[in-house]
Amino acid sequence: MPFIEFTPKEKVNVKILDEQHEQLAALFNVLHSNLDESKRELAAETLKAIIDLVEKHFFAEERLMKQFRFTGYFSHKLEHDRFYNKLLLLADKYKKGEESIGERELDGFKQWFFNHIELNDKKCGEFLSSQGIN
Repeated sequence: MPFIEFTPKEKVNVKILDEQHEQLAALFNVLHSNLDESKRELAAETLKAIIDLVEKHFFAEERLMKQFRFTGYFSHKLEHDRFYNKLLLLADKYKKGEESIGERELDGFKQWFFNHIELNDKKCGEFLSSQGIN
């Protein structure tokens, strides 16, 4: 069983966002399977890929929210910024050998991923769907 299982229950019904969420889940699963210290380089590459995709995803989602004037934009963006900065800090410390990535960190990412989709992205998805975005 994968570490993060992206199911139809997590879909927000906006194709690009759902695809990116699914890709993020897959990358977190790769990272989870490469936590061993002997796979440190692969884990670092995967963490970089996660950061790149998170940046791309947040940009796409925020662009849609601004374009269609989603009222929850500012709080949603603040949450994006906090998570993104947390990822950047972890990646920097990991690269310098100051921090490791373990189950605790990944469990935190997993919890954030599902909470963010449930509490924020689904509202955004419903709004965007009501604006004709699928």
